[in-house]
Amino acid sequence: MHDEPRPFFARRLSSDDHVVLELGGECDASTLDELEVLREVISEQPHEVIVDLAQATFVDSLTLGSLTAAAKRVRASGGSFRVVRAAAPEVRRAFEITGLDKYLLVSTQT
Repeated sequence: MHDEPRPFFARRLSSDDHVVLELGGECDASTLDELEVLREVISEQPHEVIVDLAQATFVDSLTLGSLTAAAKRVRASGGSFRVVRAAAPEVRRAFEITGLDKYLLVSTQT
């Protein structure tokens, strides 16, 4: 069994002022344009944004920067922003070594 990169996807689930954004596969510089959905979500000023990384296999520094900027904007307007289910070891490590696991409230649970 060999691990091939999984294609990136972004799927949005919404209800009222609560948005869940599922990101999966390899989240890197080549997928930054597709991460535009995050900017669209933030522009609507939802009360709560949850980014679900259960199916993400990799995140790079640009992805982490986008998540951090999004968190700042949501929190500045009084909302809640958190990242959940960062289950893949590579994804968890990216958050941990940058210290963003504490800032973005990353958990392996929902």
